[in-house]
Amino acid sequence: LGLSGERLVSGMDRIAKNNGVIVAWPQGIRNGWNSVPSTELKEGDIDDVTFLLALVEEIKKIVHIDTSRIYIMGISNGGAMAQIVACEASRTFAAVSTVAFQFPMAPGDCDLEVPLPMISFHAPTDSVIRFDGSSQGLPSAGLSAPESYDAWSDINDCMGDSDVYFEEGNSFCEKRSACMDDVEVAFCTIDGQGQLLGGHLTYFNNDNVNLSEHVWGLFSRYQR
Repeated sequence: LGLSGERLVSGMDRIAKNNGVIVAWPQGIRNGWNSVPSTELKEGDIDDVTFLLALVEEIKKIVHIDTSRIYIMGISNGGAMAQIVACEASRTFAAVSTVAFQFPMAPGDCDLEVPLPMISFHAPTDSVIRFDGSSQGLPSAGLSAPESYDAWSDINDCMGDSDVYFEEGNSFCEKRSACMDDVEVAFCTIDGQGQLLGGHLTYFNNDNVNLSEHVWGLFSRYQR
C-alpha cells in the first residue's frame, strides 16, 4: 500500500507503543513493491527482497533489537511482498502476516528453511484482489484466499482440522496448530461488504475486528 498507507490504516503504531515494539514503515519505489521471487528478477528489475533484508540489517545498527523477534507484515501488494520475503528468508523472521493478498507464487516455490507462523486476512467481497483468486493479473497460481491458507499450512507441515477460534458478526478466524515446530497458521475471513473496494482495506470492516491486535497476538508468541 503506497504512501505508507498501512501505517495510516492499520493502527500498528499504537500496538507497537503499547507493547514496546519497534515498527518500521518502508516505502516501495513508485508506491509499490516488486513482489516477485528473486529467481524471477530480470535485468534492471527493482530487487525489493534485497532492499527489505538490507533494511533489517540497517535497523540492527541503529537501535538495539531482539533479533529473535523480527516480523514482517503487509497489505495488498505489500502483503504479497511480505510473503515473498518470508519465503526467501524464513530464518530472519519469527512470523509473517498478510492482508488482502493470496499466496503470490506457486506454493512449491516457497522453500522455507524453517517453519514460519503465519496469519492472513481477506474479505470475500474484495473487488481488487478477489477472495476466489480470479483477479486479473494476479501474479500467482491463482489460489483463492482459503487455498492460500491451506498452502501455508502444507508448507508448515500442519496436520489435522482447522479450528475456529474467533467469531464476531460475520467475521471469523480459524487456525491449524498441529504444525512443525509448534508453529501456527491462521486465516481470518473478514466482513467487508459495502466497505471501500469491497473491503480491500480490510482494516476497515463491518465487525470492527482489529486486525493488528490479531497480528500481534500471533507475532508475540513466537521468536526465532
